[in-house]
Amino acid sequence: MKPVKLKLTAFGPYRDSEEINFEDLEGNRLFVISGSTGSGKTSIFDGICFALYGSASGSDRSEPKNLRSDFAKDSVHTSAELTFEVHGTTYRILRQMSHVKKGNKSATGERYEFFELTDAGEKPCVERQIVSELNRRIEEILGLTFSQFNQIVMLPQGEFRKLLTSETDNKEAILRKIFRTEPYRLVAERLKHKKEEAQDRFKAQQMLYKEQVQAIAGSLPQRESALFEVFAQGDFQRSQLLAGLEGEIRHYESESIGLQERYQQSYDFHNKKMAEFHEAKGWNGRFDELEAKKRHLQELEEQLPAVKEWEQQVTAADQAGMITGLEEQVLDLVANERQKREELRRAETAEQKAQEMKRQAQQVKDEEENRHEQRQAAQQALIRLIDMEAGVKELEQQRAAVQQLEKAAIHARTALQRTDEQAASAEQQLAQTKSFIQQLEERLEQFDEKRDRQNRLAEQQRVLAEYLRLEQKLEGLAEQSAGNQANFEQAQKAYQTMEHDWFANQAALLASNLHDGEACPVCGSLDHPAKQLGSSAAVDQQAMEQAKQVLAQSEQKFRKTEAEQAAVHEQAAVKREELDDMSIAAAQASAQLETIRAEQHSLTGELEQLQSDKEQLRKRKATFVEMEDQLSRLKKQQAEAQHSTQEKRSAHESAQAVLESKLTSIPEALRDLGSLRTETAKAQETKDRLEAAWQRAQDALQKAERQVSEAAVSLRHSKQSVQELQEKRAHAESRFEEALVKSAFATKEAYQQAKLEASRYEELKTQIERYRQDRHTTERQTAELESALDGRGRIDVSDAEQALAELKADYEQALAELNTSNDYKKKAQAFFDEVSDASAKEAAAEAEFARIVDLYDTIRGQNDVKLSFERYLQIEYLEQILEAANERLKHLSNGQFHLTRSDRQEARGKQSGLGLDVYDAYTGQTRDVKTMSGGEKFNASLCLALGMADVIQSFEGNVSIETMFIDEGFGSLDEESLNKAIETLVDLQKSGRMIGVISHVQELKAAIPAILEVEKTKEGISQTRFQLK
Repeated sequence: MKPVKLKLTAFGPYRDSEEINFEDLEGNRLFVISGSTGSGKTSIFDGICFALYGSASGSDRSEPKNLRSDFAKDSVHTSAELTFEVHGTTYRILRQMSHVKKGNKSATGERYEFFELTDAGEKPCVERQIVSELNRRIEEILGLTFSQFNQIVMLPQGEFRKLLTSETDNKEAILRKIFRTEPYRLVAERLKHKKEEAQDRFKAQQMLYKEQVQAIAGSLPQRESALFEVFAQGDFQRSQLLAGLEGEIRHYESESIGLQERYQQSYDFHNKKMAEFHEAKGWNGRFDELEAKKRHLQELEEQLPAVKEWEQQVTAADQAGMITGLEEQVLDLVANERQKREELRRAETAEQKAQEMKRQAQQVKDEEENRHEQRQAAQQALIRLIDMEAGVKELEQQRAAVQQLEKAAIHARTALQRTDEQAASAEQQLAQTKSFIQQLEERLEQFDEKRDRQNRLAEQQRVLAEYLRLEQKLEGLAEQSAGNQANFEQAQKAYQTMEHDWFANQAALLASNLHDGEACPVCGSLDHPAKQLGSSAAVDQQAMEQAKQVLAQSEQKFRKTEAEQAAVHEQAAVKREELDDMSIAAAQASAQLETIRAEQHSLTGELEQLQSDKEQLRKRKATFVEMEDQLSRLKKQQAEAQHSTQEKRSAHESAQAVLESKLTSIPEALRDLGSLRTETAKAQETKDRLEAAWQRAQDALQKAERQVSEAAVSLRHSKQSVQELQEKRAHAESRFEEALVKSAFATKEAYQQAKLEASRYEELKTQIERYRQDRHTTERQTAELESALDGRGRIDVSDAEQALAELKADYEQALAELNTSNDYKKKAQAFFDEVSDASAKEAAAEAEFARIVDLYDTIRGQNDVKLSFERYLQIEYLEQILEAANERLKHLSNGQFHLTRSDRQEARGKQSGLGLDVYDAYTGQTRDVKTMSGGEKFNASLCLALGMADVIQSFEGNVSIETMFIDEGFGSLDEESLNKAIETLVDLQKSGRMIGVISHVQELKAAIPAILEVEKTKEGISQTRFQLK
């Protein structure tokens, strides 16, 4: 980066606009910035840094608002504008700060510009002229962050010595910013989270094992076995627990075999008795069925008379059905004869009407035939009018063409006016949209900052909420633990009392069988001076076992609560450490959480609005491009509309002249095509009416003649049909009477009564058939049952039911005991599998936890050399910087000094590896760089800065460091060191770098040919000018 022009407005001591044109150096790349104290020399450096990165050059002036001039007018905004060159491309960047003007409540005037200067003009370097976009693009173009720029290009007063003399932690921060080693530090953070997760998994497996042990003691019944002897020990190995569970499995397997045999015997005996019982009930049921069949057979016998009567009705109906067809034939013929007589009457009437219509039609035809001359006149009049239509139609078309051209001319003028209005409106909307886009871009400058803040708040909220939850859980567990402890102590006291009474009773029982001279079965003594004669409260073995089980359960609950309380307490401690890292006091966690929630809620609303603004900005930009295109199209349409309007006006005037010429050649009465067509239509109507009347008269006569002929034929046919039906009816009546005489019916009335409706007839036949089938089936089943039961009698089964109930209860009891034993075996097997699996998982979790802890401690520097992974990488960069720096320091110090990296470890366990020592060739000793004199430190710091510039250039690749600014430091050098420093600067400027130095040293000003003089007026306002020798 090489500065071309710097313009400062209301900046520091520069009240108005101060412009520094570095092209005035006229090829001199080395110059001194000179002036009195407070004149504004450092402000020049601040202006360059502020224009590029938005911050001043020194850490003590990091707040940009402090850069505003105290002398500036309220209407003038503070800004820094820098024109600079990188890789042959020239850029212009402007940063203008906002401030609160008098009478306003909020700051205004903030503005940012970043353009590439080309021969065609200025080209935007960013899509949006906002802070975040400018900062990102500047780092891309320069290839340097602000920290890197301040270490190798802009060396502020006292700042560039930090790398030499600062503590190792500060060096780490400087190198982290410059060489971007932050990701390697985050590796340790990620490993820390992995360690915590592995530790939680390991503790969870330990807690699971404890819960499994407690579950075993409460799930299996206590008995004298290896498992419960292990529990009684209190402290035992997992192998002992697994061996005890295997013993329980074998015990219940053996017990299940005996219970299975007992259950099978009881079940088989019950089934045998059940089969005998059901067989007896089956024979008794067949006796009941025989009695029911006999009763049903008697009911069928009582229904027999009614069935016989139904059979007689069906027989009579069958006989009547044989002559019913003849009767129906007679009735059909009578009805047909009546119908044909009516048709005969209608045919006679129709024949009379047809004769009358023929007479009337003949009369009309004669009248129309006499109008022949009238029809001829109408035909001639119509032909004349039709011949006139062609000329009038052509005149009408010309008139319509003139009207159409007139409308087109009017439409073109309207379209032109509308296009003018649309173009004006589009220009106004384009200006409004551009203004709105600028407002949105200004609002969106805070988007990235607010989103980062929201993410940090979300993480803080998560940790706070988890910490408060754990604290609340601890309070509940503490209360629960106190209650469980009280219950445990109470159960322990009750068990101890019962145990004491039990031992006292046992002692009294032994004492009752002791006799003088006989050995005591407990101690073997022959003397019994103090026998236990009295007895305590009676305690049996079952009560002792119950009390012991209650004690074990209460202890299990108490120990489980204690373990859970310890685990939660440790989790809370971890979260408390995280809060400490976030600088949040755990004692005020609740209040902090509410504050963070409120701020996050506010930020969420703001970000939602900003996100909406962001989307709206994207849409508005797209709309802006479309509006520009639309305006361009409207301008083009505007020109086309003007041309079209002129053409249509000329066409209308020409057509109007042709129309007026044709009007002179046509009589006025015939000019209207509508009137002519009306008269033509009337003539056509008259002609058509006369011809139609003549045609109708002819058609009517022909129709009447046809109707007379048809009526005569119809009359003859009707008379013949009536005669034929009379003969058929008489023959049918004769056949019916003959069949009735031959039938079994005495009279016609008897025949009518015997007829049945079809539904009734089918119903009677169905009932008769059902009766016959039911009787036959019942008789057959009764005979079969009598044959099967011959020689048998009923069996009494009342006592068998009670015996079966007792047998069922016996085998169900055996089954319940078998299932209980199998359940205990399954539980023991399940516990064995779970404990084995949990042990394996706990061992795996412990190994994983140890591996991650070891890796985490190595990465974060908890090792023998107190060196983290990030510092290990930073050391490589530092070694390269020292190598490049020593090449120049050797010349500046006449070979006296050589910078080296110190291997000493920092005190109080701090990270090591970045300390600097200096080897003094005059003394042959190595010492801390802080022991160097001021001039020596300046030389060493200058060499370090130059060495860092060399390393960064090789590290970044595309970085071109063409400029260096140094603020003070030369006053501490002696004459020889100053001369060597000047030689170094001259060598640097010979390599193509522009170097600016702030100094009061006269020797330096005398040795350098170009001076930027900064003068302060009496009013405190500064001005600048270049002096060339």
